[in-house]
Amino acid sequence: MFWETTCTLDGVFVQILQLAISGNDSLYHIRKLWHIPVDNIVYSEWKEHMNQISVCDTRRKKKKNHPCPSGK
Repeated sequence: MFWETTCTLDGVFVQILQLAISGNDSLYHIRKLWHIPVDNIVYSEWKEHMNQISVCDTRRKKKKNHPCPSGK
C-alpha cells in the first residue's frame, strides 16, 4: 500500500511518502518525509524510487508465489 500525506506541524509544511509491504513473516514500512519545501521533481523521483521497492521470499517452498528478481 502506498500513500501520500501532507500536514502543517507547528507552522511547518510537511510532506510524507509512505509504503507498506506485507511479507509472509513481517510488515515492512518505508517512509520519506520533508520538513522543508521540496521541489516537485525531487518529490516525483522519490515516488518513482519507492515504486521500485518490493519484497521477495527467499525460502525455497514459497519462491513460486513470491519470486526474487534475478541476481537477488
